[in-house]
Amino acid sequence: MSEVETVLFYADFLLYVQNSINSYVLILIFGKEMGNHLIPKWNKCKDNVLLFLTQLDYHNRYELIKYMLRKYNNKELH
Repeated sequence: MSEVETVLFYADFLLYVQNSINSYVLILIFGKEMGNHLIPKWNKCKDNVLLFLTQLDYHNRYELIKYMLRKYNNKELH
């Protein structure tokens, strides 16, 4: 994969994540308590995935990316 293709992959992936996050997905990934804690953070970021990722600690960022990458690679949403 060339450098340009790599950057395009990550850009497409981030757009996929941004368009896929919602309250249902956050609760599905993190459970009810943590998901409900993260929903206002997502709403505050106004659907900006990069800003939202900065609001998460390493573990939660890892879990979100792991889940979304699995879905992205399978081209499914839920």
